[in-house]
Amino acid sequence: MRHLKYEWEKFFSFRYFWFLCAVFLLFNLWNLSEQIRMEFPASSVRQLYIDFQEQPEGAKGQWLEEQKAKKNAHYTGNQYMEEELFKKLSREWIQTEKYDEYLEEIKERSAKMSGSIFSDEGTFAWRNAKVTPAAYEKLKGTKLSFDLSDGVIKATKADFTDLCMTILLMAAVYFLILDEKKNKLYPLLRSASRGRAEVIGAKLGVMAGITGFLVLLLYGSNYLFIFYQYGFGNLTRPLQSVTAFYESPFRLTAGQYLWMYLLLKLVVCYAAALLMIWIAQKAGTPAGAILAISTGAVAEYLLTVLFKNLGLRTMLVHFTTTRQENLVRILDQVHQRRYRVVSYKAAEEKHGELCSYRVSLVVKIKEQREEQALFTFIQSLPDLVLTEME
Repeated sequence: MRHLKYEWEKFFSFRYFWFLCAVFLLFNLWNLSEQIRMEFPASSVRQLYIDFQEQPEGAKGQWLEEQKAKKNAHYTGNQYMEEELFKKLSREWIQTEKYDEYLEEIKERSAKMSGSIFSDEGTFAWRNAKVTPAAYEKLKGTKLSFDLSDGVIKATKADFTDLCMTILLMAAVYFLILDEKKNKLYPLLRSASRGRAEVIGAKLGVMAGITGFLVLLLYGSNYLFIFYQYGFGNLTRPLQSVTAFYESPFRLTAGQYLWMYLLLKLVVCYAAALLMIWIAQKAGTPAGAILAISTGAVAEYLLTVLFKNLGLRTMLVHFTTTRQENLVRILDQVHQRRYRVVSYKAAEEKHGELCSYRVSLVVKIKEQREEQALFTFIQSLPDLVLTEME
């Protein structure tokens, strides 16, 4: 305990570290505010959802149509933005109301896959199609609660916060380990009686405390800022009520997810801090340690960006249809499921009085079951021939 107290007192004396914490906290909050500024006004979104939820259960659809027909841009002050905001609310509401149908669709897809292009028994796609319904069986009967999802989604979407966290962890390791190395004090402490075990134990304890503090400072401030802007809605609602997690197979509430996110961040950040401490110990000089840790941090960031792209599956679809509304329905489906459109080409062909559309669509998707879902949806449309899908 004596060593731990000494390490804390020494760390508290590093004023530059606390200055860096304040600077990166402000940068992080500024980044969040800029992201929000580029989207629908938070106050408009929040007010619209509050007004919608105040309507009687059977009158919500009618109220929504009446508001759309007014075209007065009451919430945003911009007609186009107003229409898009109402489309967003409408999509999320319909999605919530049709959750039972979605669970049934999963079973139907699995049955259809056995007779489709994924039917090679023993392949990953075939095994995945078979086990997916069982994973969702426990969610049968779950009643989703419609609420504003933006708060939960934005509070846990923290790429820039991760970068700030990495830099501050590097600074903490510098002041905890490398500063003593630079002043030739670290070898003396390690060589003292029981010095190695007690000093390292005290430093790990301080690092755990600092990591916890930084997680609360950065990710906690994200929570508070986003809560002030959007709110989190009913935290006891199922996680699937949050649009980004509609297809999640886990039985969690929105509140449990927010707590687990913070806990997971704490564990991951502390593991990263331990790795940095190990590098700092093994490095011959402070400059070498800083270079090694910086290189590792940059490599980690680049790999994160790279694997985000590599983790997405590219899906190519060619189809022909005589109904123009099929094109709209497919693009709406792609938008609702948040697929990334890489390429879209539609060629109109006339055969006498008959008009057909030859379409080539390339999208990025996350999981195999999303590929199956889009395949099933396109197949279900009338007057459409699916000519190629890969």
